[in-house]
Amino acid sequence: MRARPTSPLLLSLAMALVITGCAQDDGGGTSAEEGGGEASSDFYDGETVTILVPAAPGGGADATAQFNSPYINEFVPGNPDVQVEHDESAGGIGGGNRYFNEMSPDGYTIFLSAFTTTMPWLVGESAVQYDVAELTPIAAFPYTGMFYVHPDTGIETVEDLPEHAGELVKGGVSPISTDLMFVLALEVLGVREDMQEIWGYGGTGDTVLAFQQGETNFDATTNVVWNQNQQMEEKGEAIPLVAFGFLQEDGTFERDPLLPDTPTVDEAHEMIYGEPPSGPAWEAFQDVMAVIHVAHSMTMHPDAPPDAVATLRSGLSDAIENSDYVEGWQELSPAEPIYEPEALDQAQQTVQDIPDESVEWIQNFVQENYPDEFTQ
Repeated sequence: MRARPTSPLLLSLAMALVITGCAQDDGGGTSAEEGGGEASSDFYDGETVTILVPAAPGGGADATAQFNSPYINEFVPGNPDVQVEHDESAGGIGGGNRYFNEMSPDGYTIFLSAFTTTMPWLVGESAVQYDVAELTPIAAFPYTGMFYVHPDTGIETVEDLPEHAGELVKGGVSPISTDLMFVLALEVLGVREDMQEIWGYGGTGDTVLAFQQGETNFDATTNVVWNQNQQMEEKGEAIPLVAFGFLQEDGTFERDPLLPDTPTVDEAHEMIYGEPPSGPAWEAFQDVMAVIHVAHSMTMHPDAPPDAVATLRSGLSDAIENSDYVEGWQELSPAEPIYEPEALDQAQQTVQDIPDESVEWIQNFVQENYPDEFTQ
């Protein structure tokens, strides 16, 4: 069972603690030291590490895995070879089930825990056979989301959305996957029902490709995927409308530094309606965004050898502190990776601490609006 506090403010404070790096002590509930593990120079010597990504190539999860691969090879003691494997079956749920139930917890496979696996677990999708709360994080990577539209729609700013008379077509994986933050944002802005939604894409990389090929004219993606494809704006092929930004203590959002001229969801709501957002959809969006910001992480099986966890953490810590790792990562997402043990504990707890009433509201919302996509 996941214990959840009932105060969204506590959730926001916990998120702020993680993002600002206030929790920078030695040790924590998930630390390798508490489990008795020690970094080993020979655990990975001559071995291959597989990063299992529960999404299709080309998306944010894949970008995280590909970015980390050379650093694992260079900085983890033993210099293991690294390969990236994808399993987007069942919208990513299949990859999570396979990791927990079929793959050996020998320490040689890292699971890239992503929105595609965390969101279905969070809302209680019956197909889920894994427990995100049991995963041991190695490093977490704060993400956020954004919307963009094709210029041919005639839409130039987010204020044009509610009055748009043409057809808007959006692709996605599943409303209980990465897309949960997107459908909630569209609900907050009062334009979700105006969208034609096509589900079943393998990941955000696939939805970008669908947009580029003209299958859709509105896309919702992560900031990492956008930053890899922002040449679409430079070529006049896409117009950013909303960038979700990063959650603050007061429940508002700070603009994404890589999209400084693009309004956040709360700013967009004020631009359209002249007042800040409120109500259960807005509260659910805030809670989901607190989870989204830390749900993307490299993790290990709960039964993985403690020495494997300690060795991977040691190598990533070395890379982050003694190379161009952070600078390179911030070209994809401006928030720094979370890797200190206590900060990782806070991030893991944030994923578990979304209030019960928010989960229940989200379950009812998805069941009512997407009955074919969600099974309790």
